[in-house]
Amino acid sequence: MVANTTDMHELLRALDTQISEKQAEVTVVLDEIVQLKLRRERVTEALKDVAGIVVAKPKSKRAATRLEAAVPGRAGALIAEALRTAGKFGLTGGELNKVVQDAGLSLAAADKAKARLKQSGTVTLLDGRWRLAVDRKKGAQA
Repeated sequence: MVANTTDMHELLRALDTQISEKQAEVTVVLDEIVQLKLRRERVTEALKDVAGIVVAKPKSKRAATRLEAAVPGRAGALIAEALRTAGKFGLTGGELNKVVQDAGLSLAAADKAKARLKQSGTVTLLDGRWRLAVDRKKGAQA
């Protein structure tokens, strides 16, 4: 019985050592993930700065009013405003989701608003990027 207890203690020590090693590996991986996310955030901010220089504002109050009338609901309004700010480059679905969630609304609200806006022709989805629909009569974004 004593030999069995000693073997069990050795097994426990070996397991504790393996756990510690794996935790150290996980910590390193998590640190790398955090660094990558911070880097992504910096790149995103730099892109926003660059996009801010080239983004055109609506040409008139009337154009802004038309867009607001076509966008029902708070989530839809947030998405439309984000796309207006993003300009012709548009935003990914994830970026739009973040805008809506940052305003305290749910992911479901973002998805429903995107679907309504797409169905109404207010926005388009092309190559994984959402954009305001082009007004074909005037050749400008709504």
